[in-house]
Amino acid sequence: MQTPHRHLSSPPSPPPLYVPLTRSKPVPFSLRIPMVRGGDQRRPSASKVLAVITLLPVGGTLLLLSGLSFIGSMIGLAVATPLFLIFSPVLVPEAIGIGLSVTGVLRS
Repeated sequence: MQTPHRHLSSPPSPPPLYVPLTRSKPVPFSLRIPMVRGGDQRRPSASKVLAVITLLPVGGTLLLLSGLSFIGSMIGLAVATPLFLIFSPVLVPEAIGIGLSVTGVLRS
């Protein structure tokens, strides 16, 4: 006598991680990406090469100047911070007094 085999059903598959995009209409001709024969091996134009050659030194110079400005700001802050801490007992009351004076003049 044969025993009936139970066929176990496989567990349900998880939903897909992405849903493929489908188009109902074709892409208009004006939006299509032009294909070049033999791959995309076009050379940059002379004006683009000239622009890059011109702008690289300008960009490098501006980057250098911004770095020098940042370093100068950090040195100035390192020098000024101890002076502000030393003279704060004088500067804070003076700032409050000047602020109150300006407020009084503007209110009158």
